[in-house]
Amino acid sequence: MKNRITPLLYSIAITSLLQFSVLGAEPAESAPAPVTADASPEAKALLQVLHGISGKYTLTGQHNYPNTKDTYTLRTAQICGKVPSVFGQDFGFAAPGNQDAAAARPDIIAEIKRQHAKGSIITLCWHAVRPTDDEPVTFRGSVQGKLTDQQWNDLLTPGTELHQRWCAQVDVIAGYLKELQAAHIPVLWRPYHEMNGDWFWWGGRPGANGTIALYRQLFDRFQNDHKLNNLLWVWSVDRPTTPQRQFAHYFPGTNYFDVAALDVYRSDFKQDYYEGLLELAAGKPLALAEVGPAPTLAVLEEQPRWAWWMTWARMVGGRWGGDTNVLRALVNAPRSLSLEDPAYRAVIAPIRTASGLSEARPATIQLGGRTATIRKLDALPYVESQYTKLFRFDTFANPELKELRERYKLDAVVAPGRDEFERQILLLDWVHHQFKKFGRPSTEALGALEILKGIEDGQPFFCVQYAHLYASAAASLGWVDRELALRRHQDPPGGGSTEHLTTEIWSNQHRKWVMMDPTANMHIEKDGIPLSGFEIRQEWFYREGTNLVFVVGKDRKQYRNADLPIFLARFAGFGDLTVPADELCKYGFIGYIPNTDLMDAGPDYGKMFIVKDKLCEGTRWHTRMHPANPAVDPYFPINQAAVSLSPEQDKVRVTLQTMTPNFKSYEARIDGGAWALTESGFLWSIHEGSNRLELRTVNRFGVEGPASTVEVEQ
Repeated sequence: MKNRITPLLYSIAITSLLQFSVLGAEPAESAPAPVTADASPEAKALLQVLHGISGKYTLTGQHNYPNTKDTYTLRTAQICGKVPSVFGQDFGFAAPGNQDAAAARPDIIAEIKRQHAKGSIITLCWHAVRPTDDEPVTFRGSVQGKLTDQQWNDLLTPGTELHQRWCAQVDVIAGYLKELQAAHIPVLWRPYHEMNGDWFWWGGRPGANGTIALYRQLFDRFQNDHKLNNLLWVWSVDRPTTPQRQFAHYFPGTNYFDVAALDVYRSDFKQDYYEGLLELAAGKPLALAEVGPAPTLAVLEEQPRWAWWMTWARMVGGRWGGDTNVLRALVNAPRSLSLEDPAYRAVIAPIRTASGLSEARPATIQLGGRTATIRKLDALPYVESQYTKLFRFDTFANPELKELRERYKLDAVVAPGRDEFERQILLLDWVHHQFKKFGRPSTEALGALEILKGIEDGQPFFCVQYAHLYASAAASLGWVDRELALRRHQDPPGGGSTEHLTTEIWSNQHRKWVMMDPTANMHIEKDGIPLSGFEIRQEWFYREGTNLVFVVGKDRKQYRNADLPIFLARFAGFGDLTVPADELCKYGFIGYIPNTDLMDAGPDYGKMFIVKDKLCEGTRWHTRMHPANPAVDPYFPINQAAVSLSPEQDKVRVTLQTMTPNFKSYEARIDGGAWALTESGFLWSIHEGSNRLELRTVNRFGVEGPASTVEVEQ
């Protein structure tokens, strides 16, 4: 599956190509030459860029598995709003069809050429096959295999059978690198990475005849036999967590590397790691070649010389990828350079010139012979995927929605709210307090109106009916609220409830999905930002919920993890309704129910798709589709005005896309004037000075979507 993503530009100070020196880029003569003899002009330019940004800017990066092209780069772009500037790949080792397939190498080269043309900086590693084996191999069986001491000595001894096998294997990789050399593409080449660790066959052998001898042997073969001159050599280590893994034991010498790199997972960005590598690098650039969670802005403040960081494939939005809100803040910070940032375009201009390429997607556009600069383009993307296609939304034409809204005066319920999110909370509070008895329903009430009638008749209801009522009440006011079916990852030892039904509402104000639990009259925040169901899950299971704030009721009373259980109400025949200490354990499985027309059809459990991971192993639940990237696939934006811009003579062609249930119209506002109706495509006349265009959707209920903003100066 591929998501179609409209490229975004977020606000950042524009630096033109003529202002390259403002970025702190040093003159070419002050940057050391690459360690490769007769390095290509593009390799020299890339090293100059890395020296120029060190200590001032940091490039954003994303790795992709060999057989996935740019899948994870696109997913990171969808989450963060910007495309990573460093494109990472691996030459692979596995059988065809596997994500690490060695057979994907021709496609990898083609994708690298495409990425380079777009402006990406390329970094390559290779989970090399053990030289005693033939490709394809398995990761654990070969890449993480072992060599005996005798085999290691043979490997380093010319003329032995094992040395000859090694030569044949690395010569294959050299052939692919020569294709990139012929295309004038410089490569950050990172062989035998994490060499101070003992988990790969090449690693964990300290000293002059250990891993560094193999690294130097590869360097000599690529330079002397293959004459590869487009490579910048990246010496790559892991954290020195034991005496045997200290950097110095694996130091190849400054004549064998251009960049010193560290791999860091679990946010273990210790200052002494940084300072130790900085000392050995002796003025050469530093990089975080692989990370799970990216470094925070606070880390980069203390460790400013990291030239780039690269998140490993499948990490962003996943179990080990960290808080996506923190990642967004990092990517959109002024010190971070992503593919579409005008400052990045200025930085890489020397590389593109050396490679024989013109500047790609410049920050300026030509309008009838005049130059205009795009200062800002802030918009949510338009996403179309197999998951968006599953959803079916309630309609404005549904008479039951109108009856629900009018009979129960829901406009008056939410009227005191000062903003949209407060109004959604007021509606949640109203729904919660409609229920007078809690327990197993004695009648089958279908839809919100029947549920409210059942309440009037004294019927008890469970969380299912709370969720149904909130989803339909929200729909009657023009909001989109979807239901989440939850199930514990493990059954509680003493028995008890294992499932729950809650909801997620789309917040135009926060531009994201937000969990709203009508049974508990609660949403959950972190650092003042309301969280989705999946964000809550990850915080609870993988970060112990220490930063979660449970916000209850229209008064927004706040509780911490240590305050649980939270008393909600006492019901005759049932007892106390609470938020127990282990309530969020029910987020082990999350089932997304893809319809909101609950008064007509009821929940469509058949098309429900489910998020789970290894926590859930051994626990049986429904068999459904499982999104490959649970932080992204279910969390497509809606109500957006996704924007594409292109020059057309002396005007700008504006093209809009949206996924807005009950869509009515687009509206535009120019230079702060009045909002007016507009079409999905129109020409925007640009005048001298600053131009500002704001765009939004309006649905048939009159609800306005989040505004997109474009700023152009001429």
